Amino acid sequence: MKQLFAKFTQKMGARRILIEAENPHCIPLEDPYQKKSIQRSARRIYLLQRVLGASFIDDPAPAAAYTRPASDDGQKVRSSLLLGFVPIEPEPASFFNPDRKAIRIERYRQLYLELMQLDYGAETLVPTPNQLTARYPAIRDFMARTNAYPSLLLSN
Repeated sequence: MKQLFAKFTQKMGARRILIEAENPHCIPLEDPYQKKSIQRSARRIYLLQRVLGASFIDDPAPAAAYTRPASDDGQKVRSSLLLGFVPIEPEPASFFNPDRKAIRIERYRQLYLELMQLDYGAETLVPTPNQLTARYPAIRDFMARTNAYPSLLLSN
């Protein structure tokens, strides 16, 4: 499946696949139905890792956490998410630590902004990072937090 997906994305001109998944550690346990949500989320991440070879950035550092903006109201955000990626073309070694178990925060910010540009842009206009941060407080908050960790490596 990964090979088919890679061929398709290469034909489309993509260099990588970006994936979001709900962070199972951030799902509240207040009601009995949430346990199933946690299991589904964990299973989805596992399958994306096994089938597509996705790497998810799942680091406990405050800089790693993000919530996807649900609107331009910073108080209305969805649950916390993990960013995953599947490189179609090899990623430069400088984006990772030597054993490729952690990604540099600068690269994580770039991947996050690419995903937000795709999600919050119109078909005819991909917003710039400045346009995204001006319109969506949750994106502005994420960028401010990650600015505080310029040399951090996030585990993936």
